[in-house]
Amino acid sequence: MELVLRLNDQQRIVVDEMLARADTPDRLGALVAVAIAHEAARPPDPARAEPRPAGRPPTPHDPSARSDALVPAGTGQGFALHAGDTLRVEQVVDGQGADVNVFALDGSGRHFDAARTRASTGLRPTTGAVLASTPPEIALAEIVADTAGPHDLGFPACSAAEFAAVTAQEDHSNCVDLQREAQRHWGLEPDHDPLNLWLPTGVLPDGRLCWWPCACREGDHVDLRALADVVVVVNPCASDLFGSSPWELGPVRVIVTGERADAAATPSGPEPQWRWRDLPVREIVVTVPDACAEHLAAARELGWLGATDDAVARAMLLRYWESAVLGLGDVSR
Repeated sequence: MELVLRLNDQQRIVVDEMLARADTPDRLGALVAVAIAHEAARPPDPARAEPRPAGRPPTPHDPSARSDALVPAGTGQGFALHAGDTLRVEQVVDGQGADVNVFALDGSGRHFDAARTRASTGLRPTTGAVLASTPPEIALAEIVADTAGPHDLGFPACSAAEFAAVTAQEDHSNCVDLQREAQRHWGLEPDHDPLNLWLPTGVLPDGRLCWWPCACREGDHVDLRALADVVVVVNPCASDLFGSSPWELGPVRVIVTGERADAAATPSGPEPQWRWRDLPVREIVVTVPDACAEHLAAARELGWLGATDDAVARAMLLRYWESAVLGLGDVSR
């Protein structure tokens, strides 16, 4: 059977490295077949035994919303909220994770503290969780609606050094740099761990953190209500290798509503530069044995790795790189 793999240049570097190590270096189809067989042999995951939930209609456009913005892949954006305003982060494509950071506008320099929030909400916050600041602590925002949580407070934002260590790419797209660029636009400098929207995580018996591919679907959303005047910085996760996006970076939608028409603040820093925006994607035709069709169809019906055979095969190829080549094993579920 023929498959069409959509790979960006960053992913192609990883795939080319796998091919260079393989016994048949010129046959991508053979590598994809190995990856499909590897996935089929993995123990069933109880957390993904049922089909992925269906999507939902997008939020209707509200002319009274102060902002209704699409935050493109490879970028980030800050939104200034008054206390009482609501910020909705909504899925535009299936499975796109997003990093969220929050900064107080009271001149104190306080910002979201993942560890202090985790101490009160647990590792996986959802509706009702309050996002706490650095000391002296104040409540910055509360999750007041959540259609596809819970979310993650365990993992840091992905970084350039992290990708360099596993891919030898010195300038791979990453959330730390996207957050920094968006924060600079608002005159905000500190780096800190984010709230990882839609990233399903857990803890293995030996204490290591593990993750699953993002389970959210188009139309899913999270509402944050500001409990103080804040800037909320949102960036679609820039990891195209580990399943915190659908292995193809996508945008998210952000809607801000509130009683006041004016924003709580305006940007004071330089205009952002987005060097990873709209990464080009190449379509590569590969041939795999017909025996692969059954495994692809079973995964496609469940929906966790993609909605088409092509998307599922790409996911399995990159999951093979995670599990077998990098040796992450059960850390990547």
